[in-house]
Amino acid sequence: MNQADKETQDWLTALSGQSVPDAKPEIVREALALQAELAFRREQPVLNPQILENVFAATGLKPKKPKIRFWEKLGLFFRQKPPKLLWEWKVGLSFATSILVGVIILYQVTTPLSPRTKDWFSVPQALTVPSPQTTAEELKTALAKLGIAATVIEQNEAWIVEVSDLSTSTPSALSALLEEYDLLLPVENNLIVRITVK
Repeated sequence: MNQADKETQDWLTALSGQSVPDAKPEIVREALALQAELAFRREQPVLNPQILENVFAATGLKPKKPKIRFWEKLGLFFRQKPPKLLWEWKVGLSFATSILVGVIILYQVTTPLSPRTKDWFSVPQALTVPSPQTTAEELKTALAKLGIAATVIEQNEAWIVEVSDLSTSTPSALSALLEEYDLLLPVENNLIVRITVK
């Protein structure tokens, strides 16, 4: 091995971090300097923000902020680590849900209840008698005596008595009349009775 080959081998050995006791000091220094430079270039430089602020203040320059387009922001958002990404989705979903619940509650509070129409009735009560038509007419007449208007309709072999307003000046008489026919006084102010053949 000649002198040039030995120097090259010593330089490579020193560059790899191993000691070479019989190498020339200049070769070792050069290899260690190159090794330190390569190590420095592999590391990200740490900039002190205070130094940068002092430099900008002394020169009068302002730092430029890079403009990031929407698609680049979206790409950066999805390249984040999963825990942070999931946390942001949870916060966003919670916020959207809160807004939705608030809108629903506000709508419920501010929307007035619609007045019941004439066609809105409570659950029908059933009555089984030997003569449904006669019973329906008798009930209609008895209600008319109390000042309550009722309509009688024949439907599917049954007679339906409908009352849209049970308001009367004699509620005790109305209760007695309904009790006579085994009917319950409805909670709502209307009545439907379905009368069928026994």
